[in-house]
Amino acid sequence: MDLSSNGDQVELDRFVAWPCSANTRAEATVNDMTAAPLRILVISNLYPPHHIGGYEIRCHEVVEGLKSRGHKLRVLTSTFGVTSKNSDGEVFRWLRHDFSEGSAHHSSWVRAAFIIRNELQNQRCLGRVLREFRPDVVFLWNPKHISMSLIPVTRAAGVPICFSIDDDWLARFKPDKDPWFRLCIRHGRNWPVRMVKRLLRWSFTRVGLQSEYGPEDYHHALFVSHYMKNAALRAGRPVSDAEIIHGAVDTSAFRHRPRPGPPAPPRRLLYVGRLVYEKGVHDAIEALHVLRNIYGYRAISLSIVGSGDPAYDAQLQDLTRARSLETAVRFLGSVARERMPVVYQEHHILLFPSLCPEGLPRAMLEAMSAGLAVVGTATGGGGEVLQHDTNSLIFPPGDALACASQVRRLLESPSLFEMIRIHARRTVEERFGMEVMLNHTEEALMCVAREDPVTGVSATDRT
Repeated sequence: MDLSSNGDQVELDRFVAWPCSANTRAEATVNDMTAAPLRILVISNLYPPHHIGGYEIRCHEVVEGLKSRGHKLRVLTSTFGVTSKNSDGEVFRWLRHDFSEGSAHHSSWVRAAFIIRNELQNQRCLGRVLREFRPDVVFLWNPKHISMSLIPVTRAAGVPICFSIDDDWLARFKPDKDPWFRLCIRHGRNWPVRMVKRLLRWSFTRVGLQSEYGPEDYHHALFVSHYMKNAALRAGRPVSDAEIIHGAVDTSAFRHRPRPGPPAPPRRLLYVGRLVYEKGVHDAIEALHVLRNIYGYRAISLSIVGSGDPAYDAQLQDLTRARSLETAVRFLGSVARERMPVVYQEHHILLFPSLCPEGLPRAMLEAMSAGLAVVGTATGGGGEVLQHDTNSLIFPPGDALACASQVRRLLESPSLFEMIRIHARRTVEERFGMEVMLNHTEEALMCVAREDPVTGVSATDRT
């Protein structure tokens, strides 16, 4: 079995041609110094410093990178993490969110009222920003948990959209299953329901709300990995021409800085990520138990960075006590972004025990850039980064014993540890650097901004 493959036949270093004409692409090239700065509206359900996962951090880095290149950006995001709507003039935390998935709303009528209230606020907020900022392009990152209707609202305003797909929201989205669009669909169980729906649609139209999703058009989509694009294709989304722009890290911030004196044995293990079951953190603790209590490496330790599900966190604490690892496992909780380079420097090996496919794990790239050896599972987009016995060591998901065995190889072979660490850093520098990612993203946005949002024809081609 080839552990470095995630099951999808992909060419890891190939970029799919951006689906616009040659004239448009030439006009949009980042080397065209005469190109005017773009006005870009970014929409994301979450935005730092109030975030949960890695894609929000990448969104922030892309925004800052594009601003440094002279483009004007505004960010429209949810009120997650704040007590009320607020704005600093560039980031508008105005959108209502529903991360409860409706679990707190038992009555269907109460739930319907909740959905309508969200849509009224969110669609109107987007309309206001579109009118006042007048963007050349909307850069949509993740509308899940806010409003999928923001897509047809943008299209109705005649503004082209570029999608950034870092997780499976597009693969899972079905307009007829979305709470808002399901509320507005024409059919119902009986004639009273159909009459109510007809009245609702008439009312929504009167107040200017978009109640129909329209055709599924994702002509301009940027996927963070081949895995995520293939997942969308398997779900029937029309994204065959979409481009792959891998996530990236700032290699100048996450850099290995050798300490003076002889190199220390690789004894400090690290996990970075959310504390939820599908991340497999329990397997990291079980692997530590095998290393210390079965293989006899009593000096080895594990630091766990992150937060998440309180119930799962408690289970991890219980497992640590059950395995008598209280002195060997440190739960560090959430760590500020600016401190993460220091955290990586204090450790030797990153454990990435994820059980589920991910878009492109950020912690993995950061650790590789910082000079850590990665022992992990090649699930999802991770399989496009990790190469077994070259820049990492790979084990099957859910196999704590195999994880411990791979770590043991690094403990017993300093030359293997050094080789893995060096190749990991080289992989990030050559394929996942920030400037490369920003160049491709900027070029794509310029291309989209120069096309007619309805016909897909560039201004150059029309003339």
